[in-house]
Parts: sequence; structure tokens; C-alpha cells
Amino acid sequence: MPDSLPTSITMRVRDRRALLWACQAHDLRPGEEPHDYSASAADATIRYRLEPDHLDLDISAYYWEAVWLEGAASPLLPALRAATQMTEPEVRQIVLLAADEDASVQLSSREFLPVYVLPGVLDPDAPPSSRYGAVRERVRERTAWTLAERLQQYRERALIVLGARGIEDLVRLSEVLEDCPIVDLEILLVWPPEAQEPDLPTSSSVVVHVWRGTEADFFAAMAEAGAPRVTDSQQHSVRIGNRTLRLRIRDIDRILARFSFLTEQRIAPTASFKMENLLAFLDSSLEDWSAYSVGLPVGRDYRTQSKPLHEDVLTALRQVQERSGTASTFVMRLPAEPGAGVTTLLRASAYAAARDGFPTLVLRPEQIAIDHEELAAFATMLSEGALSLGLEQVPPLLIVIDVEHEQRGITARSIAGALARQGRSAVVLHAVAPQDAPTDTERRTQRMAVLPRLRADLAPQEIEQCWRSMSETVEQWSLPVVVPSQNQWQRYDQATRWPIGDDNRTGSLFWVALRFFLTDGMELPDAEQAQSFLGRWITQRSEAIADAAVRDIVKYVAAMSSFRLPSPVWTVIRPAVGGTYPSNLSAAVRQLDGIVTWSGPAKGLDEDVIRFLHPALALAYLEHHAAARSSEARMHQLAPVLGGLSPGSNADIWVAESLAKDVLAPKFEDREKSDWDWRLQTFELIPPAIRDQSKAILHHWARLLYRSADQRTPRLPNDTRLARFASAIEKLERAASLPRRAGRDELPSHLYNTLGTANYRYSLALQEAGREIDSAAAWTSACTAFEKAIELSGGVNMEALFAFSRRLLDHASSAGAEEQMVKASEVTQALELLNEAEDVAANYSAPEPAWTEQIAQYRTEAFSRLSEELGETYIDELINSADPELGYYCKAWLCLLTQGKQNVDRALAVLDSGERNGMILQNRSVRLRISLLQRQPIDQRDFGLLKRLYQRLDAENSESVRPLDLFRYAVLCYQTEDYSAGAECFRRLRAQARREDSPSIRMYDIWRKQADPVQPRLTQMRVDKRITDWRAQGYLLDLHQSVPFRPRHFSPPPERGQIVTCAIRFESNGPLAIPARFVESPTSDRRAASPRTE
Repeated sequence: MPDSLPTSITMRVRDRRALLWACQAHDLRPGEEPHDYSASAADATIRYRLEPDHLDLDISAYYWEAVWLEGAASPLLPALRAATQMTEPEVRQIVLLAADEDASVQLSSREFLPVYVLPGVLDPDAPPSSRYGAVRERVRERTAWTLAERLQQYRERALIVLGARGIEDLVRLSEVLEDCPIVDLEILLVWPPEAQEPDLPTSSSVVVHVWRGTEADFFAAMAEAGAPRVTDSQQHSVRIGNRTLRLRIRDIDRILARFSFLTEQRIAPTASFKMENLLAFLDSSLEDWSAYSVGLPVGRDYRTQSKPLHEDVLTALRQVQERSGTASTFVMRLPAEPGAGVTTLLRASAYAAARDGFPTLVLRPEQIAIDHEELAAFATMLSEGALSLGLEQVPPLLIVIDVEHEQRGITARSIAGALARQGRSAVVLHAVAPQDAPTDTERRTQRMAVLPRLRADLAPQEIEQCWRSMSETVEQWSLPVVVPSQNQWQRYDQATRWPIGDDNRTGSLFWVALRFFLTDGMELPDAEQAQSFLGRWITQRSEAIADAAVRDIVKYVAAMSSFRLPSPVWTVIRPAVGGTYPSNLSAAVRQLDGIVTWSGPAKGLDEDVIRFLHPALALAYLEHHAAARSSEARMHQLAPVLGGLSPGSNADIWVAESLAKDVLAPKFEDREKSDWDWRLQTFELIPPAIRDQSKAILHHWARLLYRSADQRTPRLPNDTRLARFASAIEKLERAASLPRRAGRDELPSHLYNTLGTANYRYSLALQEAGREIDSAAAWTSACTAFEKAIELSGGVNMEALFAFSRRLLDHASSAGAEEQMVKASEVTQALELLNEAEDVAANYSAPEPAWTEQIAQYRTEAFSRLSEELGETYIDELINSADPELGYYCKAWLCLLTQGKQNVDRALAVLDSGERNGMILQNRSVRLRISLLQRQPIDQRDFGLLKRLYQRLDAENSESVRPLDLFRYAVLCYQTEDYSAGAECFRRLRAQARREDSPSIRMYDIWRKQADPVQPRLTQMRVDKRITDWRAQGYLLDLHQSVPFRPRHFSPPPERGQIVTCAIRFESNGPLAIPARFVESPTSDRRAASPRTE
């Protein structure tokens, strides 16, 4: 069973867009070798087969749009002539083109079959200019080249190459492919199974498929693919009203060159729908309309006059036909944003109109002009045909024009005017680029309607509709596609779209969703084919850019956009042309409208930016123009940009830092991959003046270095690993020493956390290398860095708390039997960090769901080491040692092995016992005691004791105190009537909160009675100032302080000078006066609840 044809080749063959190139070797007798043009006619004649064989007749029986023959006496020529005699005389006749003057002949391939005989024919009756051997060799070579380069006139075609036995048989074709500007050609080379791999030139516009097998097997595969034969004459009939008008090819040939004409055959219900039909829809094919027949196109939630677009178009057509209050022509302009799916919407309307009996023309995408006289003549022919069928009312013609045609000067108004002058009726539906501010208001006159804007962004119901439509189609026609779920779409959309649009709308596009649901579940060959359609469309739009420097700029923009980064204009211009703005760049951006967009400065930049409309477009552009698929290949395209970055440009610094953070630093799921080298090499491309002065770049460079040095990385020598660890530490220390930059910058706390991680991994590597002393020093440096990270964050850096506690537990597990005290100290330190992490998580405004589980997991491990690996016997030995504090501290923690109030009391009793026995409490024991006291019920709180404990921690004066501790100390000051000290603490807390790196911590409490802390303490407030219903200021008579309040909270809102009773709620900004009813029940307002109790 021969291999099947590639799907893309099958599609073009079925659409009658197949060309044939027969190498000379196909035509020769067995054992003969191909000849060049220096051979005499007599010598050449004896080399060729005299009669067509069965294979020649089979080849000639298929439909070919054009044929090139490298043989002077090819048996295919009489076979082709014989095949045409089997068809109707008026269908297609052969035109032999073999002379130099034939190269400029313009033929319709729908009426004629052009056969280009490159060496001329071995026919004594042929004219000398067409006869082989009648002209000098050099002249014949020039003629052969001129005929061969006619290949470039056939765009979007499949070229079947037959007869090649080796690479030497492809010389002529290779020269044409190398030297001629051929656009969108797919070549299928029939190649002997045993021959070495062929080498045909390829490009973004020329794709070569090698089909190994015999020619007989190939044409068996052609038959299996349903390739049309010469005898399968194309019928051209059109539905006009409720009648059918049959047309001759010569009647429609000229119009088909510019338009797709929706004939009866195209709108007939389809009996089957296969993958090639689906791919044709994705390819925006105007030859295959079966997808519209099965209802695949997903309609937008778009309405004009409260009806879908196709219904509005049908209404306009009927009104023009009846001439009821409208002119003989009517123009409908549809403003559409790029990526909104307007092409599919237009064609769905065209299909509906043709099916309803209105002749319909869709302008082909590549057209740059319309011959109005030709169009009017076609409309006249249809009108006369309708009258001949006995129709009283001639249906108007529908003409559909897409957005891209407007840029080429093709306008609906000029078309409508030309037809109106000839007395022809028509509706022109024209999609245009939106020019003004977005509006959903449509405007209508007697001759024209401007419809509401079709937006590109998606509504949730459209996603569901897209998914359902594709699912139903796949199930109905049993297509080999697994339709992705809507959840998969959401993940894909979040990972690939632009984070935010220029107008603060999300960057999701309708056509991206459509492509996703249609292609993501395809089998690999079909999915790759579908992706190639997008690349080919982009190539067609960008091929007009002739300036190499501008092409480089677009390539840089594509590479940046593929990483979801906009390109500052001068950042991508500078490496291409230096400091001069290229005048044709603006024209190139206009040429790529709908693909590339130019907008004002992005947030934080002082330059305009250029970007591709969607990263998927950028990926397709790079794949076709630079064969750059992987992240490494795309980053390689940016090497000139990186090398040209300037430290004096904020935009250039932003580009370098964004690439370091968002691209070079691998995502979590990619960290196991060993593609570290290209990432590290890219950092070297950034100019030192930028990279060595940027905390962000140094930070991520260092992370990459120590991750690449991890032991899991294969085949990395130990010396190289140690060098990378040391380099990472050096870069992090440099980053930490750099001054803080204005605006957003790397947080010192995060830098020191990474430094702690790097030092810890370095210590492990040194230990493996047998350098115990150096390993111990690196571990000490790691601890210092982690402590610094936690201190600089005010104790709320959760990553540092988790990272340090994890490393402490790991280091404790490696401690020897003689290091039990070290193990005890490190395990209890980890427990203290986890206690702080739990406190932060409980008060975090948006805690991570995994935090609770992580805390519980680490705590379980710590208690296991404390109770099982150390044990109560060893802890008792510590209590009886010269320094018993660690022993009491460990024993108190063991009391908390299980939760419950009794265990809290037991832990407090252990610490009290230690103090009675003369133990001097260190800060860790003081913190544990505070934590235990705060777990007691609120009615047992001793505010004075808690305040004294906080004072022992020096929370009053420490500059690095945790925000939570400072808040609680401030509240304790108010509870103990030390109001001025409390106010000063809140002032410091507000100063902390004004820093941009301040975490989002929730802090609430209320002013309580000292004798009964469960009850709120009320006071009197004099209203001093009322600014709005939500902002005012009052004076608390008991506290002798001014505090804010919200008048709308009180009923009725108090006026200035009025005395009101109120309660006090403490928030992160300080005390706030609230109505007494807000705190009458401690549980009525969650925000006023006391700290966590157990």
C-alpha cells in the first residue's frame, strides 16, 4: 500500500491547483542518459521512447493546471493531447509553448492547458523558434530559462515533480527555485526509494515534500486522494432566485481570476467532511466551502439591527431586489478590529446569500485592483441570464470585500457607483479597519450602512459556542481530532496572550480561540499543516517589504513579541540602521496592519512600542522567515539587539531586564531541562554597563548559574559546578550592594533569600568535594543571608521563611551523633520560623493555598526530629547543663507536639519553670512565650505582661521589627493607656506601609476593657472636621488624640462640633472611630476579632 499524499498537497490537487514538472529522465529509453542542449537533434531523438506507455496515459488523465517538460520528445506530450480529445472541445485545449516569444503569452489555465517544453520539440514541422536544435545552444538555454521562470506566476500551487532518478536530474528546477521570487509553492518530489536524500532549495515560501516510491505507486496514491481527472469537467452553474443558470467557462473566466464565484456546486450540501476540508477552512480557501455547508464557522455574538450579520445582508439584498425605498446599489461597511474573525463572518454571509439565490462574488485576498467594466459586464450577463430563465425580479449581486483590500485603494463606493452607472443592482459588503473611537452605534442612509464595530475580544459565551461547534462537528463527521476543553483554552490563553491591551482590555482574540479549538487536538502532521497556513498568510503580507534593514526590524519585533514583550522603537531600530529612523518603516507597519501594531509608550517606558498583534502571529512569522521555533532559536534572532543596548536608555534597560526575568530564567516546569548553556551565553551578550548595574539581571543570572550547577545537571565537571556556584554568589553580593533604583527594583529581601539558597547549595557541593571547612563557612554565609532576608522584609517574606526552615531541617538531618546540640538548635529555629510563617499566613490579605499544607508538613518533620532523633532524655540533659535555655526551649516545643489549650499551658509552665530556676530567656524563648500567650483566650490576656515581653524584644526601637509585632505592640500601648507610645508606633507602621515593597498584611483589633478584655471599651468623640460622607476627623476625649472616622457609619451622620459615643478599631493606619454597634458582639465583625486563639 503506497503512502498517502501530504494533506496540503491533497487539498491543492483536489482544488485543481496542481502543476506538473517532468524531468528528462522520465522520457528516455531504458539505459539512456539525459542530454544537454549541445546534443544534435539526431542524437537526442534516439534517446527518447517513441510511444506513451500506460503510466504516461495515466499521468495525462489527471487534471494539471500547467505542465513543464524537460524532454524534447516527451511521450507525455502525445498522451496529454490524447487526453484532451476525450473531453468536450470547448473545455481545455493544449497550448504548446516552446519558443522565446511564447514566454510572454498570457493564457487562462481554465480554458487552456499550457505545456512548456523547455528544450523545444523534436518535430520537423514545428516552427524553428520552437524546434529543438534549430537555434544556438545559448539561445535555447535562455529560452528554457524564460519558460521555466513562468513557474513564479503560479502562486499557492502544488508542483508534482516526476522522473528524477538522482540529484543531477533536478539541476534546472533547483536553479529556478534559487533565483526566481516564487511565493507559496509546495513541491512534491517523487523520489526513488533507494536514492540518497535530495537537496532542493527551500525557503519560507517554498516547501518540499519527498515522496519515496515508484511513479506507478504515486499515481495510485493520487487516485486514492481523489485527484480530479481531465474527464471530470467542471460545472459552472449559479443559483439565481429559485432557478439555476448554467454558465460557460468563457463567460466567467475573467471574473474568476479576481473573484471566487459561489456556484451551485460550492453551496450544495456536502456528503462528507474530512480533515482536508477542515484544513481548507483553516487555510481560508475560496475553493472549498464545505465547512460552511456543515455549519462549522462559529458565529460571533454580533448584531446589526438586532439580527445576525447574514440576516441583515439578506434583508438588504431583498430590499434592493424589490427597489422598495432603496437605490439599485447598497453599501454595507463593517469596521472590524484585527483578529476579530471578520473574514469568516463575511464568508458565512456570502454563503448564506448564495444559498438564498443571490449571485455572490468574494474578492480574492491577493487582488490589488478591480476592472469595473469587467465586473459590470459580468453583472449584465447574470441579469440577462436571469431574464432568460423567466425571473421577473432579477436578484442583485452580492460583492464581498475584506479589510486588506481597502489599503490597496479598492472601495465599496467605487464598485457600487460603477455598477449603478450600468444600471446593475448590487449590495457591496466591505469590511474596513476602524478609524475612529470604538462605537456600537450604526448609521444608515438610503444608499449605505455603517455597521457597529466588530471587536476582537471574546465574550465567555463565544468561547463556549466555539467549543460546542467544534465538538459537534468532530463527533458528527468522525474527524481524528480531540477537541480541547474550555479549561485548557483558559490555560493556553493566559500563557500566550498579551497581558493587557492598549485600552486596558485583555489581549484575547477570537481567531486565536477558533484556531486553538480547531488545531490543538489534531494529530501532529495535520496540526503542523494548519500552523503553516498562518505562516503562509503572514508571508504573503510581508513579502512586499524589500528593505533588508526593515525586515530585520520586523524580525526583532517578532522575536520580542514571541516572548510577549513589546519592542521599544529605537531599541529595535538601532541594531538595524543605527541612529537614523528608516523612512519606509512606517510603510512596512501599514503593510502589516492586522499583524503588527504601533502604539504609544508602554507603562514605565518613554518610547513608542511596536508589537505583533498576538504572540502566535510572531511565532508563525519567525518559523517561516527564520526557521526559529525554539526559545533558543528565537533568542538567537535578538543577539544584535542585545549587543546594541545602551545604558543611557531606560527602554533598553527594560528590555534587558525583561528578557532576564521573563525569558532567560526558566519557568518552574522547565527547570528540569538541561538547556542552560544558551541561556547563560545570552547573559554574556548584554553589555556589561547594563548587566553589572542591574539588580534584576544579576539576580536572575545568579539563579541560572547555581541551578545549572545542580548535581542533576548531566556531564558537568565538579570544578565547573563549584565555579558556577561561586560566580552566582559573587553576582548576588554585587546586586545586594547596588543602590536602590528609583521606581520598581529587586527587593533586597529577595536578593538575600536567593543568596542564602546559593550559599547552601555551594556548601553541599563543597562537602561532596571533601572541603569540609569551606562547606561549613558557606553554610554559615547561607544562614546569615537568610536571616538578613527575613529581617529586611520585616519578617513577612514567606519564601525566605520557608526556604530557611527547609535548609535548617535538611542541615540538621546531616548532623552527626556528636552534633546533637547543633541539631536541636536548628530544628527549634526551624519551628520558630514556621511559627512566624503561620502568623503571617493567617494575616495575609491573599494567602497562597499551599502555605498551610507546607507549614504542616515542615512542622511535622521538625517535631519528628525533635522527639525521635533527639528525645526527651537528651533534652533533659540540656536542661541540666551549664546552658539550660536550649533545653527548656526544646521541651516547651515538645509540649506543642499535639494541639490544645492544655498543651499551651504546659509549654508556658516549662518556660516559667526555667525562669524560676534562674534561666535567662533569650529572644527565641521570649518570642515563643509571646506566641503562646496570644493563643490563650482573649479573656485571659494579660496586656501588661505582653507589652513587657515585646519590650524585652526591643520591638519599640528596632528598625527591622515585623509589621505584625509593631502593630500588636502599638495596640498593647493603647490597651495599657500609653497612648503617645502607641501613636508613635502607628506612625512608624504607616511609614513602613508607604514603601512599595510593603506586603499586604491585614491587621485589625479593637480597644478593650482591661478588666474584661472581651468587651469593647467605649469613649466620647468630638467631631472636628467633616470632609465627605466617608471622610472626617474627630477628637477622642479619653485618648487626647485626633482620629479619622466615616460619617456614613454613624446613624445619623454626626455634624461638626457634635459629641458622639464610639468604639475604637485599630487598623494598619492606626485607630479609627466606629459606632458602638460595630463591636457590641466580638464575633459580629470578623475584622474586629482578636488575634488567633486555640
